[in-house]
Amino acid sequence: MKEIKIGLIGAGVIGSGVIALLKKNRELIKKRSGCLLTLKSICDLQIKKKNWLTDSEFKLTTDYRQILNDPEIEIVIELIGGTTAALDVILGALKAQKHIVTANKAALSMYYSRIFKTACEHKREVYFEGAIGGGIPIIKVLREGLVGNSIKSIHCIINGTCNFILSKMNKLGMSFSDALADAQRLGFAEANPDLDINGYDAAHKTALLAMLAFNTDIDIRKVYTEGINSLQAIDLAHARELGYTVKLLGIAKNHGSKMEVRVNPCLIPEHSSLGSVENEYNAVLINSDFLGTSLYYGKGAGSYPTASAIASDLTDIAKDIRLKEFNKYKYMPFNAKDLMTAGESAAKYYIRINTIERPGIFSSITAVFARYKISLEKVIQKDFDNLKNIPIMFVTRTCSEKSMTGALGEISRFPFVKGKPVFLRIEEL
Repeated sequence: MKEIKIGLIGAGVIGSGVIALLKKNRELIKKRSGCLLTLKSICDLQIKKKNWLTDSEFKLTTDYRQILNDPEIEIVIELIGGTTAALDVILGALKAQKHIVTANKAALSMYYSRIFKTACEHKREVYFEGAIGGGIPIIKVLREGLVGNSIKSIHCIINGTCNFILSKMNKLGMSFSDALADAQRLGFAEANPDLDINGYDAAHKTALLAMLAFNTDIDIRKVYTEGINSLQAIDLAHARELGYTVKLLGIAKNHGSKMEVRVNPCLIPEHSSLGSVENEYNAVLINSDFLGTSLYYGKGAGSYPTASAIASDLTDIAKDIRLKEFNKYKYMPFNAKDLMTAGESAAKYYIRINTIERPGIFSSITAVFARYKISLEKVIQKDFDNLKNIPIMFVTRTCSEKSMTGALGEISRFPFVKGKPVFLRIEEL
C-alpha cells in the first residue's frame, strides 16, 4: 500500500481539527481509500506556543519552505488564510510538484486563473472543498455529481455568522447590534466581523461556486456585494407579516451569454427550504436542467466540519496519485460569460418609505413608480401615532434594479420623505 506524506501549513483552529482527524481516523481512511496518509510536517509561526503539538512523530517548523523543499511530501495543506503569504505557499507548492489542499476562499476567488493555470502547467491538483460550506461537499457535487447537468441557478446561505445574526433578528426581534454581540459572545462571530457582516466572505464563496457552475472566470471585484449591517428590525418584522424571512443570499444565475452573481440580503418565503435554515447552518440550493432542484445542507464552519472536507480532498488526491491521473479539464474555464451589472438584474422588491402626514403623498410616489414602469403588487400603511414619521410599505412586481434605484432616488428628494428609502430584493424560491 502506497504511503503518501503530507505537510500542513497553519495549525490554527482548522489545522488542529485536521491533525485530530488524521490521527484518530487514519486506519479508517486507509481501509476505505486504499491509501496510507501520513502527516509528516507541521508549520506554524506560533509553533512554540502550541503546547499540544508535542507529538514526536511530527516534524515542526516555522518556515514553510522546509515543507515545500521536502521531496518526501506529496501533498501540502494550506490553512494560513489571507491572499499574500498563502498565495506564495500555493504557487510555490505547485511549482515544487506538490498537490494542494486549501480552505482559502479569498485567495482562490481573487487568483483563480493564476492558481489553476499553474496547477495545469505542473500537472498537480488543487482541491478546496473546505473553502465553501464547511463540511457540505458542494465542490464535489458541482465537479462530479452534476457534471452531466447545465446549472441554471444557485441560491446559497453561505456565511454562518450572518445567518446566526439574522436568525436572532427574525425570531426574537433583536436589533442588529444586539444580535451581533450575542454571536460574538457565543463564538459565532469574530471580534472584528467586517468580512462577514459586509458580505465579503459570502461573495468570495459565491464567486467560486459560480466559476465552477458556469465554467468561467469571474473578477471578484465586480461582484455586487451588500452586507447585513444596515438592516433594521422593523423591516424584518414587516417581512414576517408578508410571509417572508430575511437571509443574506449568494446568488448566481445563468442568463446565456451573461451571468448574474451577487450577494445581498433578500426576502425569501419563510417556509421555503432556505427560509428554514437557521443559526450557523449553511445551505446551497441548485437548479439544474436534468436533476432539477437539489438542496445541500450542513454546518458551514468550524474545526471538525472543515477538517472533514479536507480529509475528503486528501483521499481524492491520494487516489489520483496512486492511479497517476490528472484531469486538466475540471479546471478549465471554457465559457466566456459577461458579468451583469447590478442595474441589469431584475427582481420583485420590498420598499419602506418614511413620510410625514400631507395630502397627495401617495399619488406623488406612485406617479414616480409609474414613470419608471414599476408595477405595485401590495401597498401597506398601518395606523400611526407620529404624524412626522409615517412608514409606507410597498411590494413591487418584477422590475430592473436600474429602474428601482432611479425611482427611489427621485422619491427620496421629495420634501415629505424622511430619510433614505429602504429596498430589499425578493427571491421567490
